[in-house]
Amino acid sequence: MDQIINFLDLINLSTSTLFITFLLPFSFFVYSSRNFYEPEKIKTYNVINIVISIIIILFAFYKIFYSIIDGDYHGIEVKVMHIAVCFLSIMIVNKNKVSDTDDLINTILGNQQSLLNGVNNDNGYKPQSVNKELIGEYSWDDIIINDELKQELNSVINLLKDPENAKKYGIEIPKGILFNGPPGTGKTTIARVVANLAGVNFYVLRTNEIVSKYVGESEKNLTALFDAATQNAPAIIFIDEIDSIGKARSSSNADHADKLLNQLLQLIDGVIKTEGIYIIAATNRADLVDSALKRAGRLNRTIEIGLPDKESRIALFKLYTKHLKLGFDVDFEELSKKTENCSAADIKAICNQAGLYSYKREEVLPKDSRTYLVSKNDITRALDDFTNDKDEEVQYEGHKKKNDPYVPQNDSVERIGWDDIIISENLKQELISVVKLLKGADNAKKFGIEVPKGMLLYGPPGTGKTTIAKVMANTANMAFFVLQVNDIVSKYVGDSEKNLSLLFKAAQKYAPSILFIDEIDAIAKNRSENNAQHADNLLNHLLQLIDGVIKREGIYIIGATNRPDLVDPALKRGGRLTKSIYIPLPDFDSRLKLIKLFLSKYTLDFDVDYEYFAKRVEGKSGADIKSICTQAGLNSFSRNSALGNQDFMISNEDLMQALDELCPSKSKE
Repeated sequence: MDQIINFLDLINLSTSTLFITFLLPFSFFVYSSRNFYEPEKIKTYNVINIVISIIIILFAFYKIFYSIIDGDYHGIEVKVMHIAVCFLSIMIVNKNKVSDTDDLINTILGNQQSLLNGVNNDNGYKPQSVNKELIGEYSWDDIIINDELKQELNSVINLLKDPENAKKYGIEIPKGILFNGPPGTGKTTIARVVANLAGVNFYVLRTNEIVSKYVGESEKNLTALFDAATQNAPAIIFIDEIDSIGKARSSSNADHADKLLNQLLQLIDGVIKTEGIYIIAATNRADLVDSALKRAGRLNRTIEIGLPDKESRIALFKLYTKHLKLGFDVDFEELSKKTENCSAADIKAICNQAGLYSYKREEVLPKDSRTYLVSKNDITRALDDFTNDKDEEVQYEGHKKKNDPYVPQNDSVERIGWDDIIISENLKQELISVVKLLKGADNAKKFGIEVPKGMLLYGPPGTGKTTIAKVMANTANMAFFVLQVNDIVSKYVGDSEKNLSLLFKAAQKYAPSILFIDEIDAIAKNRSENNAQHADNLLNHLLQLIDGVIKREGIYIIGATNRPDLVDPALKRGGRLTKSIYIPLPDFDSRLKLIKLFLSKYTLDFDVDYEYFAKRVEGKSGADIKSICTQAGLNSFSRNSALGNQDFMISNEDLMQALDELCPSKSKE
């Protein structure tokens, strides 16, 4: 013992050792930031830090005690500073501790509960079950979904309620599911219903609560949420808008975003090994979610939560107006027709607004004179308000411009029919049969004929693909929309997808309609060609929108390209652009008809030989022939004007000159 005391007396606490002691609190920030993704290692370093601090504190007290006994007060201030620095280090570690070290720290510090109680990290994030706030008494009566989806979710609920029984049948309980669908379709409500009926704790991962501006804090918050759910199993973790933290990894992503996703994947892998934990994620952009999240063993299954159909909309109106006193003239059937493409949240908002209009209408009356009746007029006004809001969404940034892509282009389309275009008779009959199906869709269904929802026109430039689409819209009496790349593609992230969505919404609003996608290969290039990430994102969004459109009546999509080999195969599969039709260069008879059509507005000289000219323009498209005829008119005008002639005629020489002028540029193309 004397030897130990003699050894301790040899060690002096000075300003040099004080500077070394100052490394203790600073070391915490170093090893925490370097190992934020390894909580176990941080726990070990925390224990070492605390143990060293306590040893120094005890040694400093020993030195102070014997200095006072010996009457030597020199250097006591430095010894006290050692104690203060060590206490500071302990407090910093304790304030930022990992939850699993609570017991050890409490033991060492004498269970100083004032420092430890309820603190999970330095920003005070405390994940808690939200059953009372968000779950309440939710049941299937509070939401309208199809029976097939309800049965599937009921099976999940039964498995969560009785996992032991499932094991007897050798059933592996799924651990995750992804809801995908438009906003307002009830994805969050479905998750609440599942949690309530299963009788489990409900935790919500909200991005604004998880993501922090400090390095490592986001991962720490995420870990705290999963730890809380695991400790209170059985539980459901609901991850809303999962694409915001689970976006597909790419070189364009910020480093911290990829780290947060990696941490999420690690946590999910840990959770799926724990009994009684189920993860429900929701998004309206499943194409943006990283494929690693959607693989087997994580979010095993993606379930589409679509917009309500007619019967569901009627049921939703009945559900959301059951607490209202409705007028006798309110017609749910009519309301369901007017709210096509509306979500459940939209319908709820309309019903609520109708109640507000009823209140405003009667608030000036004495209470005993009020009927508290919501009339048809109140609902109509609410519906009009809602429709105007939707129109503002469709009118991108509130502008209704000339040639606005978000309104039908019929007014700017010349009123042309089949007699105004020159194509082969077989091709014309094939296209006419498509138009007849579009006009008589109900009739076709009686014969068991499935009305096609899309087609691809392909062929050399200038063969009339766009004109054919216009003729189809005119003869079928359908609204005509044109998707042009320059109107859709934007340099700002996400704007291209937004523009695309707005165009499809507009086409759905004005249904029946034709949506013509010109130069479709520009936005639907084959994904195996190592495209830029934003190009693949836009194509994925286009496919998703087309899949949504083909489930609805009255929308027909026509794509056009002169490079069908560049178009992604997923776009040409059955159920999307089912049929591909080749629009060839005009044959001799067609060229003859085109020449006569384009020269019919001019006065011709007697030497013009239609047949000779038709042979000379072999291999030229209809657009080329039109340009040559127009150039011949200009040549004739220039020649006759130079001679002072007021009347001019197109001669064979003018046509040949125009052909010679335009052919070289054409051959270069």
